[in-house]
Amino acid sequence: MKVSACLILLALPTAALAAVGGDGWIDLTGHAIGLFAIAIFALTYVAVMTEEVTQLRKSKPVLLAAGIIWAVIAWVYAQHDLPGVVATAARHNVLEYSEILLLLLVAMT
Repeated sequence: MKVSACLILLALPTAALAAVGGDGWIDLTGHAIGLFAIAIFALTYVAVMTEEVTQLRKSKPVLLAAGIIWAVIAWVYAQHDLPGVVATAARHNVLEYSEILLLLLVAMT
């Protein structure tokens, strides 16, 4: 019985791992905005791969794409009256980045 239940859960990972957040998160994976974000990511990846040809540093397209994706997601959340969720997520990401930056700064000096 336990083996068959495990096999069912392994066969259906989306059903086993999917969760709907009650804290205001919007599932954008099948939404046009989610597909737009993936397209921006793919175009940015191509721009990074062609760094030698375009003479463009990797950081420029990556920062531009990140800004576009954050702005579009913030716009969608503002349309659903949930701007606080985006602000919290942005604060969390900036905190993570600053922690890594300070760690690397100390490690290199």
